[in-house]
This record gives sequence, structure tokens and C-alpha cells, in this order.
Amino acid sequence: MKEYYFILKGLFLKAEDLQLQELIDFSEGNVNLQGRRLVLHSIHAFGQFRKDLLDMLGPEHTRRLFTRFGFFWGQADAAALKRILDWEDPIELIKAGFRLLGLEGIAVTELQKLQINPEVDIEIAWHDSGEAEEHLIEVGWSDDPICWKMVGFFSGYVSFCLGRSVYFIERQCQARGDNLCTAVGKEQASWGEEIDPYLKYFEAEDIKGNVEKLTQELTAKMKELARQRQQLGYLKRKTAAGFAEVRSKKLMQVMELAERVAKFDSSILITGETGVGKEVMARYIHDRSTRAEGPVVAINCAALPETLLESELFGHKAGSFTGATRDQEGLLEKAEKGTIFLDEIGDISPSIQLKILRVLQEKEILRVGGEKPRRVDVRIIAATNRDLDKAVAEGKFRED
Repeated sequence: MKEYYFILKGLFLKAEDLQLQELIDFSEGNVNLQGRRLVLHSIHAFGQFRKDLLDMLGPEHTRRLFTRFGFFWGQADAAALKRILDWEDPIELIKAGFRLLGLEGIAVTELQKLQINPEVDIEIAWHDSGEAEEHLIEVGWSDDPICWKMVGFFSGYVSFCLGRSVYFIERQCQARGDNLCTAVGKEQASWGEEIDPYLKYFEAEDIKGNVEKLTQELTAKMKELARQRQQLGYLKRKTAAGFAEVRSKKLMQVMELAERVAKFDSSILITGETGVGKEVMARYIHDRSTRAEGPVVAINCAALPETLLESELFGHKAGSFTGATRDQEGLLEKAEKGTIFLDEIGDISPSIQLKILRVLQEKEILRVGGEKPRRVDVRIIAATNRDLDKAVAEGKFRED
């Protein structure tokens, strides 16, 4: 499954070409849509959740929450399909999103009208609505259309595909006794005053910006995983051969130098272009050092945003940020009595540089959200393909 990203990119696909098994990896414990984790849920449980929200918040707030939920969901799916596949045109990408709903078991959709130029005018119908069934199971019949998540999904998905704000209004709904659910989508100007009562349900913070940021991070992560898999294969081949086949005089000189510095417990910086084997050399040094029995931990500093990199390196305390439910040790602690390899050290921010300087000078770390410093016994081997002397001269990298 993890090869599809590379196979499918570059092909021009149509919506009917989509196959669920090519998009989603159903590994045990992690259902994955090309880097974005999915979770299957019970329709009865979600129906109860809907009922609880209606009882506690009332229909207006509940509708807004579900519409915003659907809007983000639609934007995220559009971003994923646009990121991993190439499409003939925007119309095929729009069709693919509606087909994906059927593949995921949400509803069987049917496009009745699809016009995007000069104005957007889309009519869609769907059968076997999972959302309508959720409502009927726990709440019962409704006087008004209630497929709020679906309306949010269609609006978010099409808006992301076209780069224009498109809003859908549900006209018919199975939860109120109609034979099927239908909705119409137009841009705000085309709707005129009719859309005004519905806009409040879409109000949210910068959803599109958050989705685009998530997409960029996932793309970078997948490229980094591919690089690491390639590097791991290279490492295994070199380790198995024990560098026995080395014939290059210059490489022999580098290896002899590595043998000498390995015996001293000092920090090391390895420089060189991408792909020359800096991590291989770092592990070679570790295996010949006095810390060889300890762990060797590696991280690519350029692959993570600053806040996540800080948490990964130094750990965090419970409650220090959203999602931090328990204390977590960082990689510097996990490398205790061993070596940590900091790849792409030239890409880290000044604040992270300052924290690593403290590790070098004081042998101490401070977890994110923590107040008490912790001692660490770890050797740092760093690598970069950047010209650090130039970065220092430009004030982008600390000389110390």
C-alpha cells in the first residue's frame, strides 16, 4: 500500500478509476488514507452523540458543529486526493470526492448537474444517507433536512477544489420522509439573500489554511519517509558488507578519521551533500565508540515544524499543549548512555539552537511545559548539507 503514492502520482485519472484498496491502508490499528489516519465509528454511537448534542446545545449550535465538522472533512479529503493523484480537470476531482463518500460507506451519491464556469451550479442527490440513518435511529423523524455533515462536506470539498467559496443547501432529506436527499451548491453571490440564514453554520477559523498546512506537512512527511526507507536500505547493505568493499582512497581516509574520533566522547558535525551517507557514518562512529552498547536515536530536524521538533527532542509534560495527556520523554532522554543523530541541523530555528546549546554545555534538558531541568548523558552527532560558516556570517546559525 505504501508504494501507491509514487505509482499514482503523474497519472491522469478519472473519478471512476478510484479504488478503495488503492487509497486506504487497512493495517490493524491504523486505517490510513495516504498519511492521514481514519477511524471507523458506529452509526449508533454517532447517533447517540448527535442526540446528546441536541439535548445539551439545541439544534442551532449542534447544526453549526456538524456543518463545520463536515466542512473540514471535505476540505481534508479534497486536499488528500489532490495531493496524491493527478486529475484530468477540476470536474473529475469534484466527482472523485462524491465517489469517495460511496467507497467509504457514507452514502451513494449521484451528480444531477455539474457546472463550474462561468458560475458554479451543482445539484447532487444521495441515497442510503448514513447521517439521516443516525438521526432516525436516536432522534426520530425531522421536519427539516438534517444532513448537516454532508452539506458541510460538499461545501468544503468543492470550495477547496475550485478555490472559491461554494455553499450547499439541502432541499430534500430521508430523515423527514423524502425518498432521497438532495442539495444544491452555488457561490455566495449566486445565492443572493437566500444563503444569508445558512452562512452562520459555516463560520469557523481559517479551516482552509489549516488544511493546506496539514497537506504540506503530510507531503513533507511522506517524502521524508521515502528518503529514510532508501537510506535504511543503504545502511543495511553497508552494515552487512562491513565496508569491506571500499576501494576509494578518500573514503578510506574519512573512515580512518571516523575511527579515531569515535574513541573520544565529543560532539561531532558531519557535512556533505544529500545522499552521501552522513547517517551511515554517524552509526559507524557510534558502533566504534565507548557508547556502542547504548542506543542510537536519529531524527531529521528539517522534517518537523518547530513546536513538534521541540516536543520530540526534549519531551513534554502532561497538559503543556492540546493533546498532551501524559508526560512524554523526548529523544534526548531515550538516547541516554548512547548517541543521538541530528540530521539537517542547519535547518533548526534559533530557539531550538539555544536549547541544544544548553545540552552541549550543561548536559541538561527542560521538557516542554516543565520546570525542573533533567540531566542527560548523551553524545550528539549532527549532520547538514548547508554551509554553516555562511549561515553564521548571515546571523542564521549560532557560532557557539
